[in-house]
Amino acid sequence: MMEPQKKILHIHGSDPEGEQTKKLESIRKAFVATEEYQRNQKEADKYFSEAVLHRFCCARNYDHKKSLKLLQKHCLWEFEVYRPFEIRAKEMKDLELPKYGSIQVSPRGPDGFQRPIIILDDTKDNTNIQDAKGKQRAQMRHLAFNMERASRLLKNGVNRWVVFISLEDFSLFGSPSIATTKETIDILTCQYPERLGVCVLYKAPWLFTKFWNAVLPFVDKVTRNKVVFISGDTSEGSKNDIKLKSILGDNWRHVCGQDEPKYDPKASRGYKYAEYWEQVVKDELEYLNKQKDSVATPN
Repeated sequence: MMEPQKKILHIHGSDPEGEQTKKLESIRKAFVATEEYQRNQKEADKYFSEAVLHRFCCARNYDHKKSLKLLQKHCLWEFEVYRPFEIRAKEMKDLELPKYGSIQVSPRGPDGFQRPIIILDDTKDNTNIQDAKGKQRAQMRHLAFNMERASRLLKNGVNRWVVFISLEDFSLFGSPSIATTKETIDILTCQYPERLGVCVLYKAPWLFTKFWNAVLPFVDKVTRNKVVFISGDTSEGSKNDIKLKSILGDNWRHVCGQDEPKYDPKASRGYKYAEYWEQVVKDELEYLNKQKDSVATPN
C-alpha cells in the first residue's frame, strides 16, 4: 500500500503555505503584467485563481523564472492556441476520433480513491485526416477534450486523476511519432500540471522499452516517479494484481475495462462506442446548460 502522505499527495494535492504564499504573490504580480496575460485579461482574470497558480508554481518548485515561463506558455495554449474549453463532442465525432476508444474517460466510474481515469490506447487511434500535422493537431484536441472532461469530474477534494495506458497491442510500427508523443507529454505535464496521480503502463511488451527510452528525456523527474510499469501476470492474487489494487483500488479491472472483451476487434478492450458516446453528449449538454458563457474554467 502507498504510504499515507504519498496517498494524500497523489489524490488531494496541496495548498500554498509558508514561504510559498509570498512567492505566489510575487509570481502572480509578474504574470499579470506579461503580454500573454494582458492580451487575454478578461478570460485570464476569471481563470487563474490562487489554486490554479499554485499548481503551476508547484510544477516548477516555486522557482520564480521557471514558474512564470510555464504560466506564460499555458496562457497562450489555453486562450490562443487550443482553447480546450471550447472543444465540443460534435467536432470529435465528425473527425471519427472516438470511434475505437483511443482516448476515453472511464465510463465505469473513478478508481478506488475517487480519481477519474483517463484511458489511452494509441493503437486504436482513428481519424479521417491524412495530413500529418493536421492529424497530430486533431489527436491533441481529442486529448485536451478528454482532459477537460476529466477535470469536470474532480470533486470532493480530489484533484488528481489516473492515466491508464493500455499497451496490450503495442507495436513499434504503429507507435505515435516522437513529435506527437512530445506534445502529449507537454499537455499532460505542462498544460494540466499537478493533476496526475499515477500513470499505469499496462502490459507493456519488451519492445516498448525502446520507445520508452526514446521519450524518457522529455519526461520530468516528478512525472517519472508516478509511472508504474505492469507486465506479465495480472491474475487475481498475482504480484501485479496486488500492486494495482494498492494504487487503483480493489475494483481496478472493472473501472479500467480490463474485465471485459473487445466488443469490436478494432476497439480498445471493454469499449462500446455508441453507449459511451451517448453518455459523453449527455454530460456535455448538462455541463453547457450550467455555463453562462464560454470563459474557461480552471483545468
